[in-house]
Amino acid sequence: MKKDETNKNISSETTLTFLNYLFNGYKGDNFTIQLWDGFSINSKQEGEIKFIVRINDPGVIRDIFLPPGELKITESFFFERMDIIGDLICAIESAQAIILPKLNVRAMSRLLRMLIALPKTKFVNTGTKYIATQQGKEHSLARDKVSVSFHYDVSNEFYKIWLDHNLVYSGGYFENHKTDLDKAQLDKLEQICRPLELKEGEELLDIGCGWGSLIIYAAKNYGVKCTGITLSKEQAELANCRISEAGLSETCKVMVKDYRELDSNYKYDKISSIEMLHHVGGNNLQNFFEIVHRLLKNDGKCFIIAITKKEGSRFKNPSFAKKYFMPDYHLVSIGELIRLAEIEKFEITDLESLREHYYLTAKHWIHNLEEHHEETLKYVNEVIHRVWRLSFALMAYGFKSGLLNFYRFVLIKNNSKQFNNNLTRKHLYSE
Repeated sequence: MKKDETNKNISSETTLTFLNYLFNGYKGDNFTIQLWDGFSINSKQEGEIKFIVRINDPGVIRDIFLPPGELKITESFFFERMDIIGDLICAIESAQAIILPKLNVRAMSRLLRMLIALPKTKFVNTGTKYIATQQGKEHSLARDKVSVSFHYDVSNEFYKIWLDHNLVYSGGYFENHKTDLDKAQLDKLEQICRPLELKEGEELLDIGCGWGSLIIYAAKNYGVKCTGITLSKEQAELANCRISEAGLSETCKVMVKDYRELDSNYKYDKISSIEMLHHVGGNNLQNFFEIVHRLLKNDGKCFIIAITKKEGSRFKNPSFAKKYFMPDYHLVSIGELIRLAEIEKFEITDLESLREHYYLTAKHWIHNLEEHHEETLKYVNEVIHRVWRLSFALMAYGFKSGLLNFYRFVLIKNNSKQFNNNLTRKHLYSE
């Protein structure tokens, strides 16, 4: 027993020595790391503790750094080798500030010597059942259906717990920092309908309609006929139930269909695509805009909201996302989206950045997941809960740091070349 206790203390000492070296020069927010045997260390000696990292497996630090890998860190969190309690966004920012300065040749040689002395344990990864299966050509019809289903067909009940009451799974529109999520998402639906200038009797197509929130709102408040398409069977089933409950079955419907499968001879007055372009794939974006152009009537409008990446930024898709969260998603810059839309003869109007709005939305989603942790476990397991929580924290970090942006813009199929815009934007905000 004494020998085991001694070995445990030696393991703690070598780990604490390594952590002290990592923290050297760190000037960010204060946090605590708790080891498996009760020992703990603060990153600084003063300041509010923003989060706690609890190391459950003595070998996890060695595994993460030998060799270093982002996927190793995230999987260690997913499979409970370590816990992060508190501000997860702050934890991501602190990790960047601590680790990146140490990734140089001089520092790495010392790190390597210290890492070799750290405790090691054999970890058997049992997470293969949570990994997306990606077969066939990327962004083919068949593969896209599987990839979308992997993310959205987790459980409607799971999504209901942490989304707003209208089930809007995209960035909200916040009047101020005190606006709650329900109002922000309701206001966002209104802020889609107004730029589209929907009129009673018109037909609206929503590409990537989710659980039907926008088309239900548009039909109810603007008297338009609506069609929504999604590749998620669970979304479509619930959306059509909601449509029926709202008494809108004669004017609204949701189909499980890819935008590439739509009848190109049928024309719509207005089209919306709310935060689904990341599922299209960079090489398919021009084709997407070409199809939208073909589906619109002359002088028809398309409203698009899209997550974009900063041109020339160091942003890259997290390694874990394609395995555990959202397979086959790709981001491009706003410049690339506008360029491709113009190639397809669209006039672009009403371009607006809403970057902070998505940061606020992601914070609400994280809070709701954490607040209702036990309830989510009725429908998903701990791994999925952690995957979603970390994903939204990384998104929030991306928007806060400027690596990501969130744009809305309107496309007009202006074949007549007539002026087709309002002189001001008052119509977007006046009551």
